[in-house]
Amino acid sequence: MYEKSEAVKRARRELIQQILDKICKTQNFSELRTTTYVVLMHLWLHIKAEEERLFKGEEWLHPECRNVLLKKIEEFLVRHIR
Repeated sequence: MYEKSEAVKRARRELIQQILDKICKTQNFSELRTTTYVVLMHLWLHIKAEEERLFKGEEWLHPECRNVLLKKIEEFLVRHIR
């Protein structure tokens, strides 16, 4: 079985963190969905996000759910960035 090296694991964690940082920089909650979509589009993950209904749900309508959304986005990235 193939084991990923520590360098690969570290690079993956760093990439995920950089992506999350870019998304988290969005100050205006009304722009969070668009920013997230564009970032995922650059990674060719926007179709997967749509298939998994990442952009559907009531959380996107309520600014107080920002942390919940960021957690969902992080979980999505961890699943799909290899």
